[in-house]
Amino acid sequence: MTPQVFKARVQGFSAALMCATILFLVYYMYSSFQRAYRFCFGEPELWADHWRVEDAAIIENSSRVSYFLIWSVVILLSAIATVAAIHLLNRCRKGLIFDAGTARSIQVLGGILVVAMIGDQVFGALELYLVTQHNPVHVELIRWQYDPTDFKTAALAVVLFMFGWVMRDAIEVEQTNKGFV
Repeated sequence: MTPQVFKARVQGFSAALMCATILFLVYYMYSSFQRAYRFCFGEPELWADHWRVEDAAIIENSSRVSYFLIWSVVILLSAIATVAAIHLLNRCRKGLIFDAGTARSIQVLGGILVVAMIGDQVFGALELYLVTQHNPVHVELIRWQYDPTDFKTAALAVVLFMFGWVMRDAIEVEQTNKGFV
């Protein structure tokens, strides 16, 4: 396969993947905010019917707002990571595959994903406390809940960040060496 054929394939695949990712972003934002809104405000019985909420619990609006705002931060961090992925795919679609800007985009994507996963873990620790804080008898404590999927995603995000870092440094070394030749 010649470099031109490789580049053309990467550009075509990137364009198709970029379109699919844009559609996913629209669906993700709509469904995630809809779910959080319904749970907090749209259908209050969903909160009252939660399996950890006791029958005598009276849920205050401040708890609903806190829950919605915390979920909003996690949703927005994930959406920002998706936008960074779209930006990276757009660079590849334009044929900018092995350059410092693409390496930086990979690094930014990995960094944003790490932050999003940390936010997801922090919210996961707070979630049951927020849901059960108005129970008259049993309130769940703030505690970390291990989720192997979150751990794997965070590990892959760190790998992306490191890959972008190494790629950027390698490109800078190559450009420095070209100046000496």
